Amino acid sequence: MRIWTMLLVMRLFSRWYILAFALLAALTRIIFPSIPKTIPVIFLAVWLAFAIIPATILYFRLPLEGGHHGNMMNGNNFNNEEVNQVLETFAEKTKQPAVKLKPVRRETTVYDSKFGGTPYLPPGFSYPCDTYPGKGRPLVLLAQLNFAELPRLEGFPEHGILQFYCSDDDEFGANYGVVKEQSGFKVVYHEDIITDEKLLGSLPVGAVPSGSSFPFKGEFALEASIEDSVPFSGDYRFKEILSRFIQDNPSYAIIRDLEDFVEEFVNERATGSRIGGYPHFCQWDPRTRSAEEGYTILLLQIDSEGWREDGWWKDKEKSMNVILWGDAGVANFFITPEDLARLDFSRLIFSWDCS
Repeated sequence: MRIWTMLLVMRLFSRWYILAFALLAALTRIIFPSIPKTIPVIFLAVWLAFAIIPATILYFRLPLEGGHHGNMMNGNNFNNEEVNQVLETFAEKTKQPAVKLKPVRRETTVYDSKFGGTPYLPPGFSYPCDTYPGKGRPLVLLAQLNFAELPRLEGFPEHGILQFYCSDDDEFGANYGVVKEQSGFKVVYHEDIITDEKLLGSLPVGAVPSGSSFPFKGEFALEASIEDSVPFSGDYRFKEILSRFIQDNPSYAIIRDLEDFVEEFVNERATGSRIGGYPHFCQWDPRTRSAEEGYTILLLQIDSEGWREDGWWKDKEKSMNVILWGDAGVANFFITPEDLARLDFSRLIFSWDCS
């Protein structure tokens, strides 16, 4: 472990120093053609010394080979079994149930849970449009959830259809924490469902994505299952959750010394589309202001999917299976427990971000 870390740090540091040296040497020779060639070489030697120093420090501070995680703060060493036990206990004690949503490319009916496609439109329904000054364009169906077909999740409706509409622009109507502002998106709940399709309405002109910036093409059916959701390290409540876990489980207080392992453990489990549970973000939690701290319920998370497959961008068939929020981002809708209990979806936070 020591020798490999030393070589790695030397390589990382040296790579940038050599690049900087090459640029400086070239500029120096151009600006001062008469300068001795030995001067840039001396600069290089000094820079490489600064690469060797941090590598040498790490060499003597890291533990020997043997499958141990070293703690540089207080000298404690924890083996893999101890670390895994702490992390699994943390996940077990802090987990929340959620409905995992797996998007599948296939045709849907107007009643199905889905991303995109044709929504359920009961008779007399006033199709949502944006309220931007001078526009008033029809919004596009982003997602539809039929709770009668989904696994039961405490606090959420047992029946009815919830629809998420958004504008077809670069921001998709996100309000980024500006509560009560739904100028470019709309969430609608239909409690009583009409099963006679002959009575249903049809999409207005312009209610489909027109550009290539929309997160996906066409529609995805949703396969749903219950999962355990663990807190994401970027959640504004994470420090409080961690402190409460230590308070309730003092024998696992060493988790404070495992910050990097905790973040890696929880973050790789936070991705994916879901209803309920904990959210994840690519940059920051939009609920950081006190006015939004009551928005503890993740109403819906739509994650980027399929983009990790090699060559999808040049393969038409593969690209049809991709959901992409900007540069592999994620979208979140939040609601307060009180509004969810009242089935009031008029005061939501809708945000999305990407790396």
